[in-house]
Amino acid sequence: MDLFQTQYQIKLNAEEMRYFYNDVKNWEDNMKEMDEQLRNLKNDNEEELDEEKGDRDDLCENARNEENKETAEKYKEKGNSLVKSGHWEEAVEEYDRAIELDGRVAAYYGNRAYCYLQLNQLKQAEEDCTLALKLDSKYYKVLLRRAIIRRKLGNLVDAAIDLDNLLQMNVENVAAWKEYHDLYPQLKDLNCYNILKTKLPPQTVEEPKTLAISKNVIPNKKPIPKRTPEVEELVKLEMNGPQTEENETQEVTLNKPLKQKKNFAADSLFAEITPLRTKPAHKRSKLPLKRISIEDCFK
Repeated sequence: MDLFQTQYQIKLNAEEMRYFYNDVKNWEDNMKEMDEQLRNLKNDNEEELDEEKGDRDDLCENARNEENKETAEKYKEKGNSLVKSGHWEEAVEEYDRAIELDGRVAAYYGNRAYCYLQLNQLKQAEEDCTLALKLDSKYYKVLLRRAIIRRKLGNLVDAAIDLDNLLQMNVENVAAWKEYHDLYPQLKDLNCYNILKTKLPPQTVEEPKTLAISKNVIPNKKPIPKRTPEVEELVKLEMNGPQTEENETQEVTLNKPLKQKKNFAADSLFAEITPLRTKPAHKRSKLPLKRISIEDCFK
């Protein structure tokens, strides 16, 4: 083989090698592209699966939450029944179960705080009131309850602040006004009036007024006038009946002074007490009594 043929054969071999290399490179690029597509497809499928799984998990979680809420409400109702019957410790256990299932309800903490208050466990009651107010800042009943608990614990300033905040939000709360009115004078020595928005006037204690009551003077009434001779005659006529011979003899025989007996009916109308002359039953007048107006006889 001469030199020319050898060079030509080398050139052909180089061309074949270049074509082969290009084919291999194209195949490699195609394989990489296919791998990328498969990888993307796998990621898309995984995301869809994750979304579906997340949706399923959310549905299951919601179902569990609803079931827990219903069960917690049952425990709460049972606790309320125990509170009405005065079984405080058993009621606390029921509220504990309700809080374990659903700890986002302020009423559970507020009711348990009331039971702790009845059991005189003031610290636990205050903590439950604080937790309830974090969940519901306008839980007026619990805010008043915490003020009462803090007052019992001796924390008068915080109790006054709770009552002040309650009255700022609900000015028509009668129970809060009563507690605030009782607590306000005790804050005088604590110098905390400047931090309170609800102000009360200073209280003054009035001494009870004493009335001098005399024997013949009725308080707050005008003094009773004395009887005139005309009134004396009318009273005698009313007491002894019409004048007869028997009455005259009776007056003659009974001319000695008699002991005065109090006549409360007459004493309530007149300032003087007139003695009554007693007669035997068979000699008393049978005539009916007459009502006589004596207003015109006063002078």
